[in-house]
Amino acid sequence: MLSLPVWFSDAFGHLEKQDADALKHLWETEPVLREAAARLDTLNPALHPSTHCPCCGSEHYVRNSRDWEYRCLDCLRQSSPATGTPFADGNPPLFNRGDK
Repeated sequence: MLSLPVWFSDAFGHLEKQDADALKHLWETEPVLREAAARLDTLNPALHPSTHCPCCGSEHYVRNSRDWEYRCLDCLRQSSPATGTPFADGNPPLFNRGDK
């Protein structure tokens, strides 16, 4: 039996027991799901925060007023850690899984 990832209960804890059990079974039997989750983890900006501006590449990249917003002091553009990733169009909770 494979162990579930730490984010699994946060993401699917709202499901009824029967649905949760079916999803756990799917997770254990379908390697493509585990591979897709691992691939998304490599792209998840909350797990790998950037230290430079995604627009101009400057290292003068500081946190803005919100935890998930940054501002470049050179090009003055505002961005989030998700800029340029598949998570870019979502809200912060989409890329913040809480297991940094």
